Amino acid sequence: MNLPRRIVRTMVGSILIAILLGGINLKPFDSSAASARAYIPGPARYDPNPPQSWVNLGAVQSLNHLDAGLAGTGAAISLAAADLDADGALDLISGTSDASGSKLMIYPGNPDRNSDVPFLEGGQTIPLAHTPTWLGSGDFDADGYYDIVAAGLDALQLTYLPGNGAGGFGNPQAIPLPGRVTALAVGELDRQDGPEEVVVGLDNGQLLVYAGSPDGLSEVRYKLNLTAPASALVIGQLDNNYPFDLAWVSGGRLGILHGQDQFASGQMQPQVETVDLGFNATDLALGDFFAGDSQILEIAVLSNTGDLHLYGPGGQALPGAPSYSTGLAAGDGSGI
Repeated sequence: MNLPRRIVRTMVGSILIAILLGGINLKPFDSSAASARAYIPGPARYDPNPPQSWVNLGAVQSLNHLDAGLAGTGAAISLAAADLDADGALDLISGTSDASGSKLMIYPGNPDRNSDVPFLEGGQTIPLAHTPTWLGSGDFDADGYYDIVAAGLDALQLTYLPGNGAGGFGNPQAIPLPGRVTALAVGELDRQDGPEEVVVGLDNGQLLVYAGSPDGLSEVRYKLNLTAPASALVIGQLDNNYPFDLAWVSGGRLGILHGQDQFASGQMQPQVETVDLGFNATDLALGDFFAGDSQILEIAVLSNTGDLHLYGPGGQALPGAPSYSTGLAAGDGSGI
């Protein structure tokens, strides 16, 4: 069955990141072909005969010429993007690791919209005490500038680097964790108030939500005990209320923490919902996958057999919604 175009865009983005990280081996490119075009079925809501469209991918550009100015580049294992120097262009953050240690490499984006050069020279390298398996960027200290957070499989800590809005960072701050990280997400949870939250799933089954504040990531707003470690996390509006919600995959099931207004009177109690999907879920993504539904976010859930299932707000099954076979086996997809 054909995939809706919005889902394909999301998956193509993940594939491109995986290519950059060296996670996918491609067959040699046939230079005799006039052009490389990926055939993607067009959009339609449950239309058995959807229109057809093409997605054209430009030539892949190597960043090796930029690496020459960065000491000990290592192998890239994670990526994030944010406007770290407030010049209007996104900068690329690459987490790397090699025999010399772990580090972040910052590639400054080019603010010149008339240039076809995506990144400027003069990047910087920031050493880390652990492997940056996960990276995220957001304003965690309410100063209006992007900061960086990193976590690794080999560390019992989060590393928080406060940004100064000019491309520089304060000293890395270690936030101790009671377990090893299995998933990480960054975004505004509950009522939007400016600073983002950092959510981490741990191997002991705990789910911790660190609230952004002028003091940085010093407050744990939520602490949940799941039946199994979370393998995927996403933040978005999943019900009819304005606060933003959190969804996760744990033990093959879908879990949802419904957002609340943290400024309302009274103590906040976690509003948790667990959805038994009838299959073993491994990953999930949020998106407005269908046209004409008032920008309501759907949840795309990947099973361990490679099937992609779509659900409406709050994890409700969409009437008549088909499932899609992706050809992915368990463990092939991450962060769709």
